[in-house]
Amino acid sequence: HAEGYPAAEMRYIINSDIDLQGKIMQIPDGCTLVFKKGIIKNGTIIGQNTKIRYNGNCFENIDIKGSWIVPVIKSSMFRDFSGKDIQSIVNLQNPHIINEIYIDKGNYWLESASKRDVLSLTSNTLLYLDGNLFLLPQTNLNFSNGYYIISIKDAQNVKIKGNGVVKGDQMETKINSEYGHGIFIHNSRGIDISGITISDVNGDGIDVSFGAKDVYIHDVCIDNYRRNGISITDGDNIKIDHIRVSNGGKTSPFAAIDVEPNDGCSVSSVLVKDMKVENCRVAISGYAKEGSKVCDVTYSNISISGAIKECIISSCFQSISFKNVEVANIDKAAAIMRLIGNKQVVFEDLKVDVPDNVAKYPFYLNNEYLTMRHSVLTCPQLFSWHFSNAILEDCKFKFKSFVWTAKNISSSNLTFNRCVFDGPLMMRPQNVVIRNSVFRRNKDMLYVVDFQESDNFNVEKTGVIFENNKLEADILEKSNLFRCNVRNSIVTDFH
Repeated sequence: HAEGYPAAEMRYIINSDIDLQGKIMQIPDGCTLVFKKGIIKNGTIIGQNTKIRYNGNCFENIDIKGSWIVPVIKSSMFRDFSGKDIQSIVNLQNPHIINEIYIDKGNYWLESASKRDVLSLTSNTLLYLDGNLFLLPQTNLNFSNGYYIISIKDAQNVKIKGNGVVKGDQMETKINSEYGHGIFIHNSRGIDISGITISDVNGDGIDVSFGAKDVYIHDVCIDNYRRNGISITDGDNIKIDHIRVSNGGKTSPFAAIDVEPNDGCSVSSVLVKDMKVENCRVAISGYAKEGSKVCDVTYSNISISGAIKECIISSCFQSISFKNVEVANIDKAAAIMRLIGNKQVVFEDLKVDVPDNVAKYPFYLNNEYLTMRHSVLTCPQLFSWHFSNAILEDCKFKFKSFVWTAKNISSSNLTFNRCVFDGPLMMRPQNVVIRNSVFRRNKDMLYVVDFQESDNFNVEKTGVIFENNKLEADILEKSNLFRCNVRNSIVTDFH
């Protein structure tokens, strides 16, 4: 017994280097290793509820196994710390206590030739990552279906924070798996990830799956991913805040963020806010397969630029909303949005500024209910099939062609209120109300408004209500302003 130590505590005091020469050292149960002037090196050490007391280096070229009680774990414990010591670092964790792991600044090369989970975090662990973790190129075909540079499985209360980098092998490997993820969260809750940068992964930057709950991802940058920046395939109460996703999408779904539950899984209560998406093939994507469910997904304060293929995709969600979303400076051929089969869609403060867009169908909307308020859409063509059950208020549309329906399908149950149409409105309407709106016309337009009946004679013709609207035009021949060939309509003239 010595001053400062419990009387019943068995201690091994290391005053000089101990070279195991490749052998195994097994520590008796409940002992404490006290490092003063020496280290243990060149072998394997197996703990049994073993504590460590240290101020500087403890190990060199050591495999650590067994059970340990080391609340504070530092990379400085390892002399000449490198990527090969990562496994020993995580083996010092104990899920039954609070662990703090500190990885100092520096570049550390990791490999996953023998284990898919390169760095596994257990419950009650806080990882401070200020160093850069670089994955060596994959060579083992047995693991061609994926790796997880950092995995969090069946755990709770795990945090990752710092200014470090998690970098995959996408640019070096010849194995193009779509399941090589930067961080993999599986059946875990109470997860908090912040500050780090994830890049060059062969799959997803971050994958949230299989029963994840209460996950918070914030102040994170994801760059040059191969599949998705962030995938959410199963989970509840997922919050993503202040992130930047850029330069990705070489395999489907190609998205900066993709909400797509696996068969029989569900995703609920997802909030994505203050996100910048730059130069991604697809910006926002989501799809609920038959037997799966997605509800209560909100995107707020989103900036989308440089999209190559599509900006916003969503299919078969129970509810999804977009607030203060801006789309600009995208590829000319990129579609703006494709929302199909969703039960409830809400847009507020949507700004689309793509005056040179040449996509065949830039807007494709076919949902049970849609609400759009306080939005400005500038695009040569606004086109949608099956557009129905929608309320559009205080919106401005600047376009050359506004065609809402196919030839034999009527747009139904629509209300436009206090909208501005800077282009010709053509529609096959059924139960459509347009009130208190402004229509603008220039010399290139044949009609400001052209309402025609559908060729589908099975559709009940309930007509149009068109009243209290205003015309702003530089040519005022009334014969070319308004045409309504829909029965059971109530039409007042412009004022």
